[in-house]
Amino acid sequence: MSEPEIFRTSGTLFESDTNVLALTETLLPMNPLSRPGVRLMDHFADQVHFDDCKISRGDADKELKQRTKHLDKLRDKISENIGTYYAGTDASLPLSGRFQAIAASILFSSGVKRWRARHVAGKVTAPDAELYAIRSAIVNATSRDDCTDIFIFTDSMASAR
Repeated sequence: MSEPEIFRTSGTLFESDTNVLALTETLLPMNPLSRPGVRLMDHFADQVHFDDCKISRGDADKELKQRTKHLDKLRDKISENIGTYYAGTDASLPLSGRFQAIAASILFSSGVKRWRARHVAGKVTAPDAELYAIRSAIVNATSRDDCTDIFIFTDSMASAR
């Protein structure tokens, strides 16, 4: 290569052959600690519970009303406990590829709204935006000194798991 070509192509990639021996940290592309949610479930699996809802195609209206009553009772029971935070999370992914996803969460304690946020999640998939909303609520709840329990209400069980 000529001197001007070497100058134009210089950079980290071209210098890697001379600097590769100076590396001190091993790169693990599939590091087990780099998987979101795995460590949480490893450490707190006995404290995480899922209340799944399977609505059949038969009498969906009746089952939906029963589910709504169940969730209302659960919310009322949760709001009585001091130190228990509960959050509603959701995400919106536009149909057009020109716009970014939005992750929203709202946090309550004792029936009082404590915090709410809408975050731009970027150009991500719907499960990623839902996970971002869930994470945002959990981070805000755990930052409270009096937090003892957290309940998350979400429509994305795949992201919650």
